[in-house]
Amino acid sequence: MSRLKGLRGFLSWIVFALFPNSMVAWAALAGLVITLALFVQDRRRGIPLDALVLDVATLFFFAALSVAAFADPHAPLGAWSSALSFGWLGIVAWGSIAIGHPFTLALARRRVPRDIWEQPAFRRSQVALTRLWATVFTLITLALAVCVPTHQATMVTLAIRIAGLAIGAYLTSRHIKASRQRMAAAT
Repeated sequence: MSRLKGLRGFLSWIVFALFPNSMVAWAALAGLVITLALFVQDRRRGIPLDALVLDVATLFFFAALSVAAFADPHAPLGAWSSALSFGWLGIVAWGSIAIGHPFTLALARRRVPRDIWEQPAFRRSQVALTRLWATVFTLITLALAVCVPTHQATMVTLAIRIAGLAIGAYLTSRHIKASRQRMAAAT
């Protein structure tokens, strides 16, 4: 059940990815509607705004892409939409580190006891985890950007996205397990 909860935050991105490139405007609009619905639901449940950094960034991305794609339906946004989306996630992740508030920090605070929040090891762990995801997003972006001008098949770009996210999820799981072991050993 908790793994399904984790997918909830990526639902709009998953739906976005299901649309063909030729329907990027509708894909972005669907992503925007889903993200907005989940955002409103989370705010009503009392989730603080700082825990929704990724959600706000996702709203902004899908709103901007929707406007751009509907404004110029003949622009090559569809071909670049995957690279743009992962690039945006990379910018958000790197930016959250730069401003001293790694996006994983607020997410982790929703899952760990309050007494752990202020521990330096917890904060370092979240910076490392955000850096991991920033790197994953950046590498996926670069790989996808190489594919666009070469007109690589959709299956290639899909494989890049799935492999990148799977590697990121696997490394996240390992990182969390190791962090928990270190914290348990320290206490």
